[in-house]
Amino acid sequence: MLRRPILLIVFLAAMSSLCVSLARAQTVAPGQHVKLAGSNEQGVPLHREPRPSMVGRIPDGTVATVIDTAREGRWLRVTTTADLSGWIVPRYIEAVVSGPVPPTAAPAAADRADEDETRVWESASSCEDIVHTGRRMATARGDVLRIATWNIRWFPDGDLNGTPESRTDLPWLACALAWMNADVVALQEIRTTPTAAQAWEAVTDGLSALTGNDWKVGFQECGSPMRQHTGFLWNASRVELSGPQDLWKLNGAAEGPGAPCASGLRPGHYRMVRAKGGGADFHIVSVHLDSGTAPRDRANRDTAIGRIAEALAPVLPDDSDAIVLGDFNTMGSGTPDAAAAEIQALEMAVGNQSPAFEHVAVEPACTEYFDGHAGWLDHVVVARAMTEASQRTARVTGYCALTNCARLPRPPAAAERLSDHCPVVYEVDNRDLD
Repeated sequence: MLRRPILLIVFLAAMSSLCVSLARAQTVAPGQHVKLAGSNEQGVPLHREPRPSMVGRIPDGTVATVIDTAREGRWLRVTTTADLSGWIVPRYIEAVVSGPVPPTAAPAAADRADEDETRVWESASSCEDIVHTGRRMATARGDVLRIATWNIRWFPDGDLNGTPESRTDLPWLACALAWMNADVVALQEIRTTPTAAQAWEAVTDGLSALTGNDWKVGFQECGSPMRQHTGFLWNASRVELSGPQDLWKLNGAAEGPGAPCASGLRPGHYRMVRAKGGGADFHIVSVHLDSGTAPRDRANRDTAIGRIAEALAPVLPDDSDAIVLGDFNTMGSGTPDAAAAEIQALEMAVGNQSPAFEHVAVEPACTEYFDGHAGWLDHVVVARAMTEASQRTARVTGYCALTNCARLPRPPAAAERLSDHCPVVYEVDNRDLD
């Protein structure tokens, strides 16, 4: 007696499901806006290429713009107002939306970007929540290369003695680096022990899993493995770094090439950067100058800064484009006025060299914390002749940006588990304008 109603209900449910499937399978063209609906509460799978290559998820209900199709419409490339971009399959389209994207989308995206930055630097798990959805500090673009510098305190031990509670949080570090989306990261304060090598393997493996790209590291050769080293991390899927050299002249205590690590300090570590597939090429140097407020420390820093052009002289005739960045330790004699005076002296010193360099401002104007007070120790210096380096401001992220350089009564988790320094990100045009 009840079979017919049950069959009817099953039939109607099947027809309803078929209608939804047909609605989502509708043909769309580049330029159209579509509302996305996922079958997973985490959102719609986003792929790097028009094949299974998932890099994150787009939140359910997002209105995206179709910008390309592939494989006879079986893959759609979309972009969102939150700067997410990649490939999806058409079955996640709930509806085609007529007219422009709702005007509330852009402000919401800006608000979410601020919230994302807060969560990235809150904890490893919060960072992973953001990165696994595909959201980034900025999307990767073919016309831009992102360069960063980060002093990662006594990596991987976290302090001089390597106490267990101070060790670098490797998953959090990999996640934060993935969110920053830089192509090249100048590194300072890195040990090169076997333990450090294993730690970098864990970080680069984590980066590859989060980004789908190949990552490499390289460091200065001189100095005990237990001492601090300068070097680079780079996205080998986007750029090639070659010709490593230790520039002894960027150690202010060094008097010749025979002792680039004189007085236990660091030389500048040099590489040549070339974008894959054509684009920008330039010299880059990671530096970590003498730390301290004694007259000898300041003299060593002044000497190293005064020799930047001289240190790069052998390579500049081939290409005048150069970026020098890292921890300049511009702390003066320990007072804010003295630190500001040293930064001003840095600007004058690099500007008066031949060839001349330009000191890049940062926003906000602090890159590290000591005893609750913010300071500006990490700098970016670019050759004035480098047309590709058109930006005059670099972006600081991390808890320095979140606090906007205000006094901190106690260090946040990121300061304890990552570094007392904050990353600085700078963008250059990915074009060879020489």
